[in-house]
Amino acid sequence: MNTLNKITSLSELLAEKERIQRLQQENSLLMKMEMQSLRLKFKPITNIISLVSPARTPEEKFKKKELIKRYLRIVLPLAATTALGFTKFKVLAKVAHFAKGLIS
Repeated sequence: MNTLNKITSLSELLAEKERIQRLQQENSLLMKMEMQSLRLKFKPITNIISLVSPARTPEEKFKKKELIKRYLRIVLPLAATTALGFTKFKVLAKVAHFAKGLIS
């Protein structure tokens, strides 16, 4: 705001206009990059939400089945170790074997 008060000529005004446009471009690029990083962070959540929606085609059903398999492989052992404690590896192995039977 102070620079606007100090402008006395047309050339200074045009230079200020260019500076503001550059700032606007930089800010829009930063916002796009931030939105892209947010999309990447929320990708697993959107995958989970898409599992809840009904599949309309056989390809969608197959894709959802593969996503469920992938998340079960990750979540079940993690949930078992958290619920049972990290020292119960025999139980964890049994849970993983049971989950593998469900997935196959």
